[in-house]
This record gives sequence, C-alpha cells and structure tokens, in this order.
Amino acid sequence: MRAFASLLLLTALLAPRDLVAQSRGHAEHPWTLRARALLVGANAESDPVGLDVYSAFTVEADISRKFGRHFAAELILASASHEVTSTVDGVEVPLGSVELLPPTLLAQYHFVPDARVHPYIGAGVNLSIFYEKSGDLDALDLATKVAPAAQAGVDVDLSDRMVFNFDVKWIWLTTTLENEGTSLAELTIDPFILGAGVGFRF
Repeated sequence: MRAFASLLLLTALLAPRDLVAQSRGHAEHPWTLRARALLVGANAESDPVGLDVYSAFTVEADISRKFGRHFAAELILASASHEVTSTVDGVEVPLGSVELLPPTLLAQYHFVPDARVHPYIGAGVNLSIFYEKSGDLDALDLATKVAPAAQAGVDVDLSDRMVFNFDVKWIWLTTTLENEGTSLAELTIDPFILGAGVGFRF
C-alpha cells in the first residue's frame, strides 16, 4: 500500500513537469508543415442544366502557425482534377475535365494542445480557381468564386517534431458555367474533403 501511495505521489510530481516540457516544446516550434493524401468528394447539383462532378484523389500541402496554446492559422494548397458530365434524356454525356486550385485559409481552435492526441476545429474562407479545361469544357468558363470553409481534425504526436494528421473539410462552393460571359448554369459543388498525412513542427 505504501509503495502504491509512493507511486501516486511520484506521478503527481512528475506529470506537471512533463506537461510544461511538452507545452514549451510546442511554443518553441509554432510552425507545422503537413502533407496529406486527399479524397475530394463532390456533392454536385446544377440548374437548369443537369451537370455532375466526379470525386477526385489528390495531395495537399499546408502550413500552420500557432498563436498561444489554443489558436492557430492554417493555409492549405492543393490542386485536383475533376471529370464533369451532363445528363441529357437520361444519358450521361462526358463534357471533359477541369483542374481546380482551391487555396483555403482557416482559423483553428485546438482543444487540448498539451496532450499527445489533440483535436481541433477550424473555419475560414476558400478561393476556388478553375483552370486547364479539356473536352467541351475548354470552350466554356467556370467562374472563380470565394466560399466559406470549415474543418475538423486531429494531430497525433509521433515525436516532439513529427505528427500524424487526420482531417475533414467542407467547402460550400457554388460557381457558374459561362459561355463568352453568358451564364449557362449555376453549379453547386460543395466538396467534402477527407485527408490523412504527416507533419513536421519547426
């Protein structure tokens, strides 16, 4: 019994030091550079033309900066290629593909920054730029749009510097399909983005 009590006392004395050391380590390395593999799932709707946007796999790079213990800002850069189709009389017709560049800036709140596993949530703004079109889309334009974004994720410390990251993002994106300035259809994409990867603090 005395041995157990001594062990509890020793744990109580050492735990605060460990938390202070870990917190100090995070403060000394406020930047995190991550690389993630992504699944970009499009939830497309359009009016009046029936358009569909296929999901895509891609990679993402992001950099984040902590401000204090709980708050951070994250800038995300990625590029994804999406196939677009149109449904005419019940028949799906390929229109081509389009590259999407969606830089996103998010403000984050980290719930338990001193723990080894620390979840977070974020909200911010997305800028979606459509480029490098192919097929019938090459003669059309998809308007650049600004959209709100949200995220939820978790960092798992692998060491003082390395983390494993799992992240989910939502973007409420609506754009217009245009031909020489004339709007042909309003296209709602609303992508759901699932990502996993590793990061390095510095």
